[in-house]
Amino acid sequence: MLVIQGKWRLPILRLLEDGPQRTGQLVRGMDGIAKNRLNENMRELLKMGIVTKRSSQGRIPRVEYFLTPRGASLTEATQGLYDWGVRHGVRIRRRTGYRRVPD
Repeated sequence: MLVIQGKWRLPILRLLEDGPQRTGQLVRGMDGIAKNRLNENMRELLKMGIVTKRSSQGRIPRVEYFLTPRGASLTEATQGLYDWGVRHGVRIRRRTGYRRVPD
């Protein structure tokens, strides 16, 4: 549960299931996340060995994040939680007044 706790962990993992993502792609893929909040979550996921990053030096330095084999093994477990959130999230957000989170 430590790995998936918090508002943004499942959406981050879901986006990384599609392949390597740059920071900007992750921010655009999750409506409402602040860049510093994303960076904080990525540091924690890196420490746990769930994601890793690849840096490339060039005219424009690039950093891409992707799932490690351990992180990819979470896909089956987290997919059900993510699907449940998509199905029931709108009604729950209406009742509680929470802002929209990524679908």
